[in-house]
Amino acid sequence: MSSSPPYPQRARPIVLTTTALLIVLAIPWLLTITWSPSPTFLNQAAAWAAWAAFFCQMLGRPANAVTVSPAQVGRDIWPVLAVLVVTGLACAVSPLWTGLPGSLVWSTLATLAGAAIALAAGATMVRERRLNEALMGLFVPLVIAGSISAIIVVVQIFFSDLAGNGWIAASAFAQRASGNLRQPNHLSSLALWALIGVVWLHERTLLRRQVALALALAMVSSVVLTGSRTGLLGIVILAVWATIDRGLSTFSRRMLGLLPVAYALGWWLFRQWAAHEFGDGVAVDRIAVGGDISSARFAIWSNTLDLIIRHPWFGVGFGEFNLAWSLTPFPDRPLQFYDHTHNLLLQWAVEMGVPLALLLTMACSVAMWRALRAVHLAEGIDRSGLRSAFMAVLLIMLHSMLEYPLWYAYFLLPTAFGFGLCLGASRRVLVIQTKGTRWSFAKLLWGASVLMLAVTVFSVFDYRRVVVIFSPPSNARPLEDRMADGKHSIFFAHHADYASATATDDPASAAESFRSASHFLLDTRFMVAWAKSFVQRGESDKARFLADRLREFHNPASDPFFEPCEKPSSPERSAPFQCRPAEVALDYRDFR
Repeated sequence: MSSSPPYPQRARPIVLTTTALLIVLAIPWLLTITWSPSPTFLNQAAAWAAWAAFFCQMLGRPANAVTVSPAQVGRDIWPVLAVLVVTGLACAVSPLWTGLPGSLVWSTLATLAGAAIALAAGATMVRERRLNEALMGLFVPLVIAGSISAIIVVVQIFFSDLAGNGWIAASAFAQRASGNLRQPNHLSSLALWALIGVVWLHERTLLRRQVALALALAMVSSVVLTGSRTGLLGIVILAVWATIDRGLSTFSRRMLGLLPVAYALGWWLFRQWAAHEFGDGVAVDRIAVGGDISSARFAIWSNTLDLIIRHPWFGVGFGEFNLAWSLTPFPDRPLQFYDHTHNLLLQWAVEMGVPLALLLTMACSVAMWRALRAVHLAEGIDRSGLRSAFMAVLLIMLHSMLEYPLWYAYFLLPTAFGFGLCLGASRRVLVIQTKGTRWSFAKLLWGASVLMLAVTVFSVFDYRRVVVIFSPPSNARPLEDRMADGKHSIFFAHHADYASATATDDPASAAESFRSASHFLLDTRFMVAWAKSFVQRGESDKARFLADRLREFHNPASDPFFEPCEKPSSPERSAPFQCRPAEVALDYRDFR
């Protein structure tokens, strides 16, 4: 007698489709293809598309006669949803008084809407008794991506000549692995998330002990080779989790509890290898006192606090941190060009004001408390999954106190989804059954997910309008035509404005492009061109003010601009404008 198939015949396509989606969800962490001007655009677009497809697959299927209403989901997720809505409103009104360009507004609003869909989808799937499927979608891709990244890390550090081949990105950091994400701290957070995924898969008996242990050691090795102190903090937090969570199996608790020991051993071994190979272990030496977090981070936080003190009530305006910081005198500023405070709470305070930042912080605190209470009260098979999801959210929120990972779709969407899972279980009764004719909120979310996928596809074509400006094909149209077309991009017109402002031979004629692109990112090239445009228009004080601010960065790229100042002036030759300080007191608001 033949044995029955493991799945019903009609369920096989669903299983195959879901499996394929789980693999696709890992791709955003592994892509190496880049399209200028944004090196991570394709990674983020892949994340948007994969998660939208996953939501369509999950929410488009019957829910075992369980119907969830918007009110039920809304009661679960309201604290985080409030943060997203308030942030969206701040973005929407910002152009009225800051001049924030429309492309930055639309791209931000689309990002927030996608996060809201992921948040609501997580809560809905919990209430529809799909927690296991949801956790598979969250953790399996992370384990896949983390495992492949562990191999990439080995190549980048020990066989660097093989990197940069289209499949494995070359690390831009000496003796520090960055994976295909191009940032060591991002790779460390991926490895920590994958570690949590390994724990959950073992708790569900989907991974044997030997495999789970091998994968855990691979993830710890990745964190070591990134030289990330954020990653080290995450290792310690996971060990604390093992200490206090009696619901984990003995093996999982021991494995997590020994992570710091494994990290210390890996750190020592790599230090010995680096000392033998190079004479100095650059990556591991960052764990000692000094380095980036104790210099540039503290400097940018100090500057941010100064801006908050100057603008406590309404901030400098949503999306305006880079403009306000770059054009405010800070003799002790860090030498890099920062477009973010590297701290989520400071970002809210400096851009939206202290009162609103306090409200958003309180809402996030309420959400974290509700999520923590939910995972504490969870019982049975759901307990380990919900606690794993909470730990993933907790780690990335801590990372947000040191950087801005939530500005990347491959961090934002899993975080919002995991938050939704925890908040969806925030009541003692996980599922409220409302059988009958009442319509399902899942159907509305399915439609929103389809729209999310469509917008993602559109954004790729929309982005191509600015890609041809920076990487023209062989049959490209003239630069002026490409820049003019790029300015009609819905989400990326600011890139075209930047190109128009910095590539023109007549800066004075690009006043509108300067005004728009200045809200995106000020760097040496842009500030030099902007200063020259003011001189041509007879606004020498503004030009000198820009030169004064640029001089504070001590950027080598600005040396040719200031080189004439090294030559002595004479009666026949007056000093150029950049050699004389501004005589009128100005601030960033004069440049909007």
